[in-house]
Amino acid sequence: MDNKTENFWRILHINQEMSRYSDTKATAVLSVCGILITLAFSNTQAIFTSELNPWVLSVMILVPGFTALMSIYHAFRSIHPRIIYQKETSFLFFGSIVREFKDAEHYYQALKDELDTERSILDDLAHQIYINAGLAQKKFRDVRYSIFYFAGTIVILLFEFIGYLLVGLHG
Repeated sequence: MDNKTENFWRILHINQEMSRYSDTKATAVLSVCGILITLAFSNTQAIFTSELNPWVLSVMILVPGFTALMSIYHAFRSIHPRIIYQKETSFLFFGSIVREFKDAEHYYQALKDELDTERSILDDLAHQIYINAGLAQKKFRDVRYSIFYFAGTIVILLFEFIGYLLVGLHG
């Protein structure tokens, strides 16, 4: 393999690693959100038996609930992005391989013919790099929003907890 083709593969690999990195961050946010939700639902009796004004109680539940749901929504969007693939036939994209070729033998024959023309493989690699870069960008944007909403949830819950301790909301 020549140096140019190797560089194309390296760039593709870097984009795929960036996508995996955002998946790891999104999974971590989902895990911690799951723990927080479990903790929140384990203390519901103390919250609902408090002598708080129903409006205040509703706001104290709905605001962090909304931010937590937004965090979870964006984390899931990061893990499961929408793939938009525009090229008709690709020898690299699994969806195109299964859709365009009847079996492994047909794929092998077409790929062998394609490998004889280096330009078309580089075009295919460039297309895959572009698509993976777009996916990585969407994933990072969603992870950023997920972390933002998660941090908001933590700050709101922290203020609510401090208020609970200071004012004695436990009735």
